[in-house]
Amino acid sequence: MAPEPQSQRPPPLPPAAWPGVSGWLYVGLALVTLLVWTPLLGVLISTEAASALGCRLNEGGTYPCLVLGMDIGDLLYTLFVLGWLMLLTAPFMLITALMWAGLIVRWAWRRLRAAT
Repeated sequence: MAPEPQSQRPPPLPPAAWPGVSGWLYVGLALVTLLVWTPLLGVLISTEAASALGCRLNEGGTYPCLVLGMDIGDLLYTLFVLGWLMLLTAPFMLITALMWAGLIVRWAWRRLRAAT
């Protein structure tokens, strides 16, 4: 068999944004971040939705909240009460926030050094 002509070969993969760090590490960090920040997102989403829809929302119980003929009061209550999970995830929230801040500072530092 003859070797493939140069024009038919796929282009080489671009170098990693940060050499030495696998892209899977960033995907993993993003997934862990999403997981540990979910309780806070649930509280924010349920609070804003209840406020926008004019529904009552507290930890005392579920209250009816009709949207297009469907009662979403139970869903809002569940999302709101899952906020208590933040007692367990708060340390990990802090760790992921610090890791992302460190990555951003590292990226900015390298970009600044490359520009000079």
